[in-house]
Amino acid sequence: MRSGTRIEELTEEENGIFCKQCRAVITGKENVIRVAGRHLHICYNQVGVIFRVGCFRDAPGCLRHGEPTLENTWFLGYRWRFADCASCGLHLGWQFSGAEDDFFGLIVDKLSG
Repeated sequence: MRSGTRIEELTEEENGIFCKQCRAVITGKENVIRVAGRHLHICYNQVGVIFRVGCFRDAPGCLRHGEPTLENTWFLGYRWRFADCASCGLHLGWQFSGAEDDFFGLIVDKLSG
């Protein structure tokens, strides 16, 4: 079992998606979803930093923080707040919350699995 892996979160290691820095379980492949027709989105912030963001229904290995905001959102109608690795604190992406649902947009370059 990898460092940081909790057995109740992961039944088959090959289905896990891990933090690239500490190898803790972040989510599983069963949580991969499409938002606006795609799983993978190329997004950039207001200073031009580009992110490859994958969409996930849930990410139990993330801690969410910050006040949800619509400012500079990448997904129309969705508020966002930060999502960090619960094990090592690495910034992994954002949680997006809409009127009907919410999801995680995680930076794929910071994940493995």
